[in-house]
Amino acid sequence: MKSTGGLIPAGGFRLQSAMEYLMTYGWAVLIIAVVLVALYSMDVFNPFFFTPKASPGSCQVFRTPAAVSLEGECTNQVPQTTAQFDGRNGYISTSYVQSYVTSYTIAAWIKTTSSQGVLVEDRGSGSGSSITLTIGASCGSAGGYCPGASAGVPAIGVDSNGVWIGLSGNKKVNDGSWHFIAATFEAPAGSTVTASDFSIYIDGKPAAGNTAAIGSAQSPLTGLGGTQFGYSPAWGYYYSGSLADVQIYNVTLSPSEVLSLYMEGIGGVPVDPAHVVGWWPLNANADSYSGYEYNGVATGGVSFTGLWYSGYVQP
Repeated sequence: MKSTGGLIPAGGFRLQSAMEYLMTYGWAVLIIAVVLVALYSMDVFNPFFFTPKASPGSCQVFRTPAAVSLEGECTNQVPQTTAQFDGRNGYISTSYVQSYVTSYTIAAWIKTTSSQGVLVEDRGSGSGSSITLTIGASCGSAGGYCPGASAGVPAIGVDSNGVWIGLSGNKKVNDGSWHFIAATFEAPAGSTVTASDFSIYIDGKPAAGNTAAIGSAQSPLTGLGGTQFGYSPAWGYYYSGSLADVQIYNVTLSPSEVLSLYMEGIGGVPVDPAHVVGWWPLNANADSYSGYEYNGVATGGVSFTGLWYSGYVQP
């Protein structure tokens, strides 16, 4: 048998070279991997990270006795931030009171994984006749659903003591992605309110599902105490998720107007400035830019986050 004379076999050289390479560059590769993971978690690779964003109040409704118009940078840019509700004690209160309503529209962008949560309401502690926009309409304590309502499904209806008359959507939206929800009401003064007086839209499309009628109500409808986002004192629980671009009109928007509002995206401006009574973009603050002084106040676990665009797809 021939002796190798202490020489390292060729295969050994390759193994030694590989080990030296790993020792030299392994830490650099590991650091790069950690940085990439961190950047990914910050949504840096999301195209909306670098998209130009609207500053708070950059577009507003301007009202004079002669005309109503949109003023400023009203180009439907995405917002810098959206409102995040913690589901424990966070809500936004405004001074806007739904008053003698026969026609109405509520629209908002939402993102949630919750089964239930009030988005917009004006019932007060119980006796107001609120047109309430909600996820999983509750008749009783949290976890109890009104007839026709179900977990994760948006609903619109008249909400008061012993009263829920409304319409649920035809699919769930609590999938952790952004959705556009709009709902309308139309009932002549003096008429009895029925579920057929409501319409609901999900991502710009008509989405009528189950109906319900508990108790009775007459049009016009009047709320109590000021409109709130993310909490109902009567229902007693809080919304967990994100909310953006809340708009309330004192007219019933048409299906084409609702679709136009959806197509504008999460930075959309009012499609009917003359009849928008409340417009809260929720971009870094709870102020209203409808031309009326209905600024909101954020209380408890409400934050405005700039990393909002995960799960958002521009229409």
